[in-house]
Amino acid sequence: MKKLLLLASLVMMSAFSVASTTMTQNRAGGVQSASTGTPAATAAVDRMPANGQAWTYNFSDFADGALPGTDWNFEEGTKVSNYNGEDQAYTARTGNVRIENGVLVIEAQPESMYGKKYTSARINTLDKFDFDYGTIEAEMMLPAGAGTWPAAWLMPSVDKFYDPRDFGIDPLDKYAWAVNGEIDFAEAIGRTPGVNIPAAHTYNSRKSGAVTYTPGSVPNAYSQYHRYGVTKTPNSITFTIDGVPYASRVRTGDSVLDWPFNQRYYLILNLAIGGSWAGAAGIDDASAPWQLKIKSLSYRPL
Repeated sequence: MKKLLLLASLVMMSAFSVASTTMTQNRAGGVQSASTGTPAATAAVDRMPANGQAWTYNFSDFADGALPGTDWNFEEGTKVSNYNGEDQAYTARTGNVRIENGVLVIEAQPESMYGKKYTSARINTLDKFDFDYGTIEAEMMLPAGAGTWPAAWLMPSVDKFYDPRDFGIDPLDKYAWAVNGEIDFAEAIGRTPGVNIPAAHTYNSRKSGAVTYTPGSVPNAYSQYHRYGVTKTPNSITFTIDGVPYASRVRTGDSVLDWPFNQRYYLILNLAIGGSWAGAAGIDDASAPWQLKIKSLSYRPL
């Protein structure tokens, strides 16, 4: 996004794609009930440039209040949270997602809704901005507290770009979603403070249980903003913190089941609570409400 470059890209369609899964968890499942129903912010902004140009999206360029629906989709309900047994329902309310003091705030609160104990928000850029290769960064400050699960991640823009059936995989296979990959460049859980856990998920890595993450240390993640990023090329994926590489994945063959990443991905930002991974040690309600804060987003093509 560039000086607030709105994520509406004509030929680009959507520019971030993320799918966040970690260890044995998976955030796949695509958009549930996606809505663009919140009113656009009133601040004047520039349109995103033509595909292939660099941009920066500063939330300080927007007026406080609702996030512009021209740039973002708002996922609502419990469909995606059920994949990992998470404990939140997602809403598009400003109580859960808003611009406040020049920062995007995704806030999770103890509140019963749709059979869940908490509410939070999950937004994405599907059909608004995506990219094939380049570097994307999110400048964020994470929430503290056991049970929190903030993430910035990428998922494929085209549903079933690679059809699992073409590889002899049943679409109902537990890991069929991973045939098209998922890239988690910012993901953390409150019970392991100061650790970012990136991952590049594939069908074979999920099926075999192979380790696909290399933690990065961010000791002051709860008190300072850091730029969490990933550089995606045809043959490699490199994770960065404040521009410094700390983990990478390299293409070793031509099998889509090992390297599905040569397609366009869109961005997802969310704050989950609990679940089979983040909630394994319980949820610290005393630390609620929890806020994931994002100052800016940026993209640079290769």
